[in-house]
Amino acid sequence: MKNHLLLLLSIFIATTVSAEQVRVGEFLKSCKPFTEAQISTATGPQLVANFKCRAYLDGVTDGLVVAISVGSGKKLFCLPNEGLTLNGSYQMIEAFIKSKNIKNEEPLRSVVSAAYINYFPCKIQPNEE
Repeated sequence: MKNHLLLLLSIFIATTVSAEQVRVGEFLKSCKPFTEAQISTATGPQLVANFKCRAYLDGVTDGLVVAISVGSGKKLFCLPNEGLTLNGSYQMIEAFIKSKNIKNEEPLRSVVSAAYINYFPCKIQPNEE
């Protein structure tokens, strides 16, 4: 069990360190989902940048979920049972960035967690009061 916690902590730290390198402006530029027409005309570097950015977003999401589950036990957000698609995540985070007027220089990691807290609050169960 202790080894599992160390592994999870290592993954979270690695995600956190790389998360600081991605900024909101880069996310908005590189992660926007391609339409079918754009995929056929996109260059290799554009496709790779888009894939890397979207994989990064998936990794940050996983890191936040793991951090919450091994932390204090208090959930900051509750993702839907059916999960999130990368396109849905992008659209939600993009809308959050625009609605809050978040600057391009802000670290994406903190924006993602704030967006999840905003859009996916946990419902209090009657026995949790």
